[in-house]
Amino acid sequence: MDSSKMTWLPLKFSNETELENLLTKKRIFEDCSIFEAKPSLNVYKGYKRFADVLIIENNYKYWSIGEVEVSSHSFSKHVYPQLVEIKSLIDINRENVNQQYLTLEGFEYNKKIRDLIRFNKPFLSLITDNIPDRYTSVIPLLNSFCNLRTVNRYKNLDEEYVYITKNTFVENIKTTTSPSYLLDNCLFVDYPNLVHMNTNEINHISYEGTRYQIYQQVKNLNGFENLFWYV
Repeated sequence: MDSSKMTWLPLKFSNETELENLLTKKRIFEDCSIFEAKPSLNVYKGYKRFADVLIIENNYKYWSIGEVEVSSHSFSKHVYPQLVEIKSLIDINRENVNQQYLTLEGFEYNKKIRDLIRFNKPFLSLITDNIPDRYTSVIPLLNSFCNLRTVNRYKNLDEEYVYITKNTFVENIKTTTSPSYLLDNCLFVDYPNLVHMNTNEINHISYEGTRYQIYQQVKNLNGFENLFWYV
C-alpha cells in the first residue's frame, strides 16, 4: 500500500477568503448549498455590515446567513462580537434583510428559494476551521443563537485533500420546532418550512384541547410579506 496516501497532515487555511472560496466552489457540507452573498444587513446611512455567505438547506427547510472566520482571528475580540452584532441586525431589520437577499442575482426563477427567504426568518451560522480550546466552554452560549459549522482540511503527500466537517445546530433546527405568536386571531410562524407547513396542508390547530379550523394567507404588513394562518 502506498504510504503517501496513508499520511494525512492538517493544513490550515491562510485566511477567511481562502475558506470562503472553498465553501462556495466545492460542496463541503452535504446538507446544504453555500453561495457568496454580501448584501448589507443595516439600513442606516454611513454604516454597513456584511455577512459572507448564504446557506440553503437541501430540502428548503431553512436558510441561514453565514459568517466565515478562521481560528487565527481573535474569538473574544473579533468573532463573537461580530456574531452578536449580525444577530442583532437580523432581528431588528428583518424586513430589510429578507428583501436584500431576495434581490441577489441567480435566484430570480427559483421559486423554492425565493419562498423560503420570503416567508422564513433567517438563522445565523458561523463557519470556521476551529474554535480554540480555551473557548469551547462558550459553545453552548454561542449555540443559543448561532449554528456552528466547522471544517478541517487535511492533505497527503500526493496533494490530495480531505475535509472533516461537524455541525452543531441551534435548538429549533435540532428539534424541528418554530417560535410562533398570535396577533388578532392570526398565527405567525417564524420558520414555517422547518415545521413542514410549506409542504403539508395545515388546516387546523389544537389549543388547550379545542380544535380550530385555520386558513393560510399572505398579507403585506409594514411593507413586508407575511405568511400566516388565521382562525
